[in-house]
Amino acid sequence: MTYSIEEAVAILSLRARGFWRARQSMLTRSHRLLRRLRAPRNDTFFIIANLFLLTTSIVNAAEPYFITIQKVELKRNSGEWVSILEPDHRVDLRTTKAAVSFFNNGRVPHDQFKNFKIAYEDHGQSREMSRKKDLEEPFEVKKGSFVNVSFDLDLDSGKIKQTDLVVDQKEFIDPGDNIEMSNKSSPAKG
Repeated sequence: MTYSIEEAVAILSLRARGFWRARQSMLTRSHRLLRRLRAPRNDTFFIIANLFLLTTSIVNAAEPYFITIQKVELKRNSGEWVSILEPDHRVDLRTTKAAVSFFNNGRVPHDQFKNFKIAYEDHGQSREMSRKKDLEEPFEVKKGSFVNVSFDLDLDSGKIKQTDLVVDQKEFIDPGDNIEMSNKSSPAKG
């Protein structure tokens, strides 16, 4: 099947605008060409509309997603929670992984621990996360130990994808299924 130059231009123009598939089954070829030739030139409108949609999607994709890590706690074998760090560390999750790390200078007593808890604020709502079950094999924190706690948050659902706990040379990686999330009530301001 051959087309004249005018028909080919009309067909390519319709394809570029996304109308081709919708109108292909409804209109005959000559009817499409006649409609195209009679229609006012709206190319400027379509170019501006496409540029607007493109820039809007780029701006939305670059919008920061901030959380504030408020507190990190470790659970002793005895069941007591020990606050080890209150960093008030603000993180943009679109560009950085949420993580807190430190060398124990003695502020955390030498002990065996079996769980961790992270408190953070996500768009004004305080949340806490910890492992659903304590570790079977506890980890030891002593003076000079390196401790790193990090997590990946799904920005669309607000669910944890994975947490990582590193103590010296031991690493504990948990998928989001092993993590318990809870909302904390914010203290009343008044």
